[in-house]
Amino acid sequence: MLQYIFIGNSVYALFLYCLRFYKQIDETLFLLGPSCTFANVNHCLPICAPRNINNMQIVKEALQQQVYLLLQGRKVPCYGNVETVFSDFFVHHFEFYPMTDGLRDTVTYPQYLEKKLFPKCYTVRYKGGLDMEDENLEYIDIQKSWSALDEAAHQKIMSIFNVAPKDYDILKEKTTLLLTQPLSEDNICSTEDKIKIYQRIVSQYDPTKLVIKAHPREITNWADIFPNVSILSNHIPAEMLSLTVPNLNKVVTFFSTAGFNMLTEEQIDFYGKDFTQLKFYTNGLRTEGNRQYKSIASFDVEDKYKTCKFNWLRIPDEDKTLYRYKETHTFKITFPS
Repeated sequence: MLQYIFIGNSVYALFLYCLRFYKQIDETLFLLGPSCTFANVNHCLPICAPRNINNMQIVKEALQQQVYLLLQGRKVPCYGNVETVFSDFFVHHFEFYPMTDGLRDTVTYPQYLEKKLFPKCYTVRYKGGLDMEDENLEYIDIQKSWSALDEAAHQKIMSIFNVAPKDYDILKEKTTLLLTQPLSEDNICSTEDKIKIYQRIVSQYDPTKLVIKAHPREITNWADIFPNVSILSNHIPAEMLSLTVPNLNKVVTFFSTAGFNMLTEEQIDFYGKDFTQLKFYTNGLRTEGNRQYKSIASFDVEDKYKTCKFNWLRIPDEDKTLYRYKETHTFKITFPS
């Protein structure tokens, strides 16, 4: 019998739920957005992307009716992302437990905790993230939670994300992981500009040691752009790689927070977002359906993390130069043509 609900469109939040509440998986009704409908779970209702819906209210009511029938009118605990247009009903009518979707969701966690809006909130300890303790807040230790599960549980979780043996075989000789992000999909810049950004970044690394992990919401076919670089399925949560790939010693990212829990700060090449052609979200807000909220993409990344020891880099300009930051000083390094 279904005893729980998970709702969200985040591969990472889904991974955290499966990790923290492994024993609940088979009794959970998963309401999954387009980024997560690949999930190999027993009970799933897909939810549409808001921009593809003409009459949102009708779709919401249809989803609510389906859930009512599947649960036989029972109200069960609900976990997942608060910041989705489909979550409103469950937040207000069910016992809801927010689960983090990176730093984006935790921006609003302090007010949740202060007003005691939810029985408990779940997150992880990110650099630059929440620095507070509260009886209604639980920090999930990814490594500890994974180690507490046996091999059968590991295999089951990996099967949920359709992780194939070949996905890990290509990592045996790889040491550098590039986490790409949905810059064009989120309307931060054009697809052409996004490709140029990553072409410049990739040019700084040995392609034989590099593997690219695409963001779950990306539609760019990186295999066509970088035919000589190994590409991982975008269904795999990046954090899962830190649990299962022993040779990884470098994470490369534009401004993804996924790398924060994978390696030490000194092993992360963090490029920031100082790129002249980059278009930021209007007024620093991101719009999804009828909601607007701050996203990590609209934060001043360098200011927020200036005390961290990340290897701060600059995307090379057209003249083959790269700006490297160390403490408060700027050094200009010229690469040969």
